[in-house]
Amino acid sequence: LKRNTKCILIKLILKWKKMIVYAFKYSPDYESGYYVVSLHKTQKGAEIAMLFHKNERLKEHEEYLVYIRKDIPNYKQDLEDYEKWSVEECEILE
Repeated sequence: LKRNTKCILIKLILKWKKMIVYAFKYSPDYESGYYVVSLHKTQKGAEIAMLFHKNERLKEHEEYLVYIRKDIPNYKQDLEDYEKWSVEECEILE
C-alpha cells in the first residue's frame, strides 16, 4: 500500500476504536464538584495515583489534627467526610 493509503487506514481504525482513559478526580472540602488531577491509560494507574494523593492528604490532615488538638483535646474530624476521591472511565472524543 502507498503511504497515503496507510495513513487513511490508520485514521479509520483509530476512529472506529474507542479510546478510553481513566481520570483520577478529587473534590476538596471547599468545592462542590470534582476536578481532574490526572489522566491514565489504565484503571490501575489511576487508582495508584489516587492512593498516593489520598495518603499525602491524610498525612497533612494528621499534622493539622495534632496542631488543633493542642487547643481542643477531643477534636475529631475524618478527612473522608468532606474530601472525596474517585476514578472514572472516560472516552476520548475528537
